[in-house]
Amino acid sequence: MSDLTDSNRPVLVGETAAGDELAPALGVAEDLPYAGAALDSEHVRRARSRSVALAVALLVVAVILGASVLASPDRRPWFQGADDAWRRLMVDHRTPWLVDVAKALSVVGSAWVTLPLRIAIAVLLAVRRRWTQFGAFVAAIAVSEVLVGTVKGLVDRPRPPLGLVAAHGTSFPSGHAIAAAVTAFGLVIAFLPRGRRRWHWIVAATAIAATMSWSRTYLSVHWASDTIAGTSIGVACALLAEAVFEGGRRAASTSADHQTTV
Repeated sequence: MSDLTDSNRPVLVGETAAGDELAPALGVAEDLPYAGAALDSEHVRRARSRSVALAVALLVVAVILGASVLASPDRRPWFQGADDAWRRLMVDHRTPWLVDVAKALSVVGSAWVTLPLRIAIAVLLAVRRRWTQFGAFVAAIAVSEVLVGTVKGLVDRPRPPLGLVAAHGTSFPSGHAIAAAVTAFGLVIAFLPRGRRRWHWIVAATAIAATMSWSRTYLSVHWASDTIAGTSIGVACALLAEAVFEGGRRAASTSADHQTTV
């Protein structure tokens, strides 16, 4: 949560005095380079540090899960019992309408939907000349896509048996979970400056990622640990990309200010 109250925290670039953080996304703010990016105040630096710490923790979770699968005989790690129990729970509680919902989510999380959506977001950010957010969003997506194929090939975990939809490649991590998490959280970092109201949208992004993860286990195309690792990687990519590009913006601004004063 914010360390400052609404009455005394600094107004962010692209945010109205009333705290309307959606203003830059709707074109209300002036479309200057880096418009809508948070001022690099002490409050924002602390928030960025917390984001980096969370991203590192999530990556550690993904690494532990992946390394455990990789090191286990027949790719059955020490938490396989929990994966099996969750799969039994999903199978025992299947209903036709929930299967249809899960199958619809499978399509939503596919490249047929996510690719056009990502391109549209990137184009909008470029047109608005919001280069910090553009760079962070594109970098997060690119890194996550590289990690999906690389980690799947390295871990080489078999999928659960009797999946209800066609699935290609190996199981760990879940590509759908990564795509949902990085896209949802990427949208948040692209259009909402750091601040109190961002938390409402973080909750929504978390719900989207969790729902996609549930759908993959409900359809028996992924183990639960595959989706946990995938969500962790996707969120971490978005958070780290934002921190890196915010830091780069700050460094460029500091350098420009120094050259101006010399």
